[in-house]
Amino acid sequence: MILADVDHLRHVNDQLGREAGDDVLRKIADILRVTVPDETHVCRLHDDDFAILLSNAGRGNARQLAATIRSTVESYRFFEKGPGADRRITLSLGAASFPADAESADDLLDRAREALDEARAMGRNRVWCYLRRPRVPLEVPVFFDGAESLLVGYTRDLSPSGIFVQTASPIDIGMRCALAFPLPGREGKVHVIGRVVRTVPPEFTSNQNLRVPGMGVEFERFGGQADRRAIDNWVHRHEDETLRPEAPPLSLT
Repeated sequence: MILADVDHLRHVNDQLGREAGDDVLRKIADILRVTVPDETHVCRLHDDDFAILLSNAGRGNARQLAATIRSTVESYRFFEKGPGADRRITLSLGAASFPADAESADDLLDRAREALDEARAMGRNRVWCYLRRPRVPLEVPVFFDGAESLLVGYTRDLSPSGIFVQTASPIDIGMRCALAFPLPGREGKVHVIGRVVRTVPPEFTSNQNLRVPGMGVEFERFGGQADRRAIDNWVHRHEDETLRPEAPPLSLT
């Protein structure tokens, strides 16, 4: 299953009118109809959400189709002229598969929704596939434009795409950071350059057993291909584990 959310459709409705927003939804529905393979069911779930149900397709097929849909929508000119001519419409997409990720239809929808939430939280206009991961605390120093902070990462966020960071002081979206951290079973450290793509308020982090607000960091560059492969392999080795220990007490003094 793939869930697709139209990024910032409310801005289109507010600035160009609800008729323009409805036209965007109709054109996206047309794109989906000509993009998805036969025997695929497409429906509109909510105001700006679409669901795509594939038959006999694995996670890789879903990821590839979602990537095709995302790039097709991004390159499509929704407004030929007028005040919205330069406006770009994008989608965030989350995918999950049955029975690898879910035990029932309701579970499958929930897992796809979790993946969609991750895609939106990591900056939108991207594809995210649900992946079972343990939450294992990891503490290493992270350097934001020269100011050292403390990273507390969870393997649900430690992926080839990004991590979750906690800091003692506010960090701005777009700020660059550098970090190096060990992975169990691998000699040396993984070296990564990233940038902040989202911030998380205290009311969210309190639900995740975290002690302070945090932010999502998206990886931009790795020290080498071996570093990216190390993260990818480590995450996939743990994808079937369900152990989720709480974060330890965190001191930033």
